Amino acid sequence: MSAFSTSGTESGSLLDPQELAANQRGEITTAQRQRLNFTMTIYVQASIIPAMAGLVGAVIILLLAFPLGISNVFFLPLLVVVLGVLLWAGLGVRRYLQPWSTLRRDCDNSAIRQALGKLKSTPKGYIFQAGERSMFLPKPGMNGLLPDVTYRAYYLDESGFVLSVEEASPADL
Repeated sequence: MSAFSTSGTESGSLLDPQELAANQRGEITTAQRQRLNFTMTIYVQASIIPAMAGLVGAVIILLLAFPLGISNVFFLPLLVVVLGVLLWAGLGVRRYLQPWSTLRRDCDNSAIRQALGKLKSTPKGYIFQAGERSMFLPKPGMNGLLPDVTYRAYYLDESGFVLSVEEASPADL
């Protein structure tokens, strides 16, 4: 399942006819780029939390340890703990910067794909299920979408960021 939550700054529907027409031509609209930029900003801001937690944790450990007088016996275990905290922080940062990087590449490439699928409910929200691929949908864009209806989704290739959807025609089914 894709790790991308595509909530945005606007409450525009995924069924917007102008955005749909642009996506059918292989173009991304200004409003969609704004939603992409908003999502990327959220990922960057979220990556600051584990980075700061790791740095603050490492500094606190060092500040508490040095006044107590670290002997050679305790230096190596302390170093392992500090490096562990920094590794944990690095993994947390990577967790958010990797989807940001994927969205950035998708923005640069503008490779719009399409797939047929249905809306499914999960504990984390709604997803668009297209064969084996699952893509999260933005809550503001959900207006008018119904479960168990087959839709054609226009999405960015690598990230699965859903740009727009239309109800599938009988010929598609």
